[in-house]
Amino acid sequence: MDFSTFRNEMKRRCKTDIPVNERDQWERYLAEKRAAVAALTATIADAEAEINARVYRLFDLSKADIALIEATIAGQY
Repeated sequence: MDFSTFRNEMKRRCKTDIPVNERDQWERYLAEKRAAVAALTATIADAEAEINARVYRLFDLSKADIALIEATIAGQY
């Protein structure tokens, strides 16, 4: 969530705005957390790809079988 969205949610849910002198801190905090989430998401995606590749080799799947599986699970996560 970007800072503007976060600020609007604070206004809506908490009925208060973030003080001006705290806004930069909150914006930096949210940017850091967003970057951390992106890094962890990439790490998980890489691990899943490696696991999938190992399973495909383990079961000696053909390229057609792999394409079918990939097409079936595409967009689920």
